[in-house]
Amino acid sequence: MIPREDTTEKRAKKEAERLAKEEAKQEEKAKKEAERLAKGKAKRGEKVEKEEELAGIELYQGVVKLVIESPIGLDQLSQIQGYLGQVKDLRLLLVGGSAGDGVQIFVSVEKPTPLIVVLREMPVTEEVVKKGKEIKLTLKADK
Repeated sequence: MIPREDTTEKRAKKEAERLAKEEAKQEEKAKKEAERLAKGKAKRGEKVEKEEELAGIELYQGVVKLVIESPIGLDQLSQIQGYLGQVKDLRLLLVGGSAGDGVQIFVSVEKPTPLIVVLREMPVTEEVVKKGKEIKLTLKADK
């Protein structure tokens, strides 16, 4: 008979290995996305900033502050909250401010995630820029 501890240890080790592989895949995916974005800018003749390239592949974990600059409509805020609620390993913690003056959103990122890449994929997002420890979002004009 196999002792329970051995089986539990083996399962824990396998789970740790699986998580490490998954994290490596996420990092590789983030790097490829950053390269794709940089190539797209280069093709359009836009200047590609080294800082932007690095920000595109940075992985975030823990509490992150998102600052959405005004103007922001209530529909856009609702869309952002809905989108963030669907992102794997991300929890919406707090939304503050007002639609006319700009909004701050605090999120908790449970696993290393290329958050800037994720935010750029939101349909309402015009621009995403890392500013110090926070991420600033500019939204497309409300229709």
